[in-house]
Amino acid sequence: MTDTTTKQRRPTGRELRSERLAELAGKATLESFNSFVEELELPPWLAIPVLTGRPELIILDPQAVADPAAHLAHAVKMIRVLLRTNAALREHAAEVGKLAATFTDSLRGSAGLAHELSLFAAFQHADLVPDESDD
Repeated sequence: MTDTTTKQRRPTGRELRSERLAELAGKATLESFNSFVEELELPPWLAIPVLTGRPELIILDPQAVADPAAHLAHAVKMIRVLLRTNAALREHAAEVGKLAATFTDSLRGSAGLAHELSLFAAFQHADLVPDESDD
């Protein structure tokens, strides 16, 4: 009888990271650092300040508002979208932080291994063997 089961290979760290990034990208609600979670129609007096990132250009002329109720409803929608966008940005930043921490840990491990290899290469074996008197 022959064993037809094949041992599956474990994914590499790089494959796992690529898979995780693809998963995060698939769930992302933002397309870029200056996008919103949904399309947002801006009134003319707000379009230029938002597009240029210059809040000091926001000037509201109450006399230019023809329909205050519609204006208020639009403002509420904008606030809702901005809050959801802010939450998406916080989530994105948290994920980037986790990935950076993982990368940092990986670099520390690699640096430690490189140091141990250099000690071994220099025949400094005593530095690599744990001292049993420390127990």
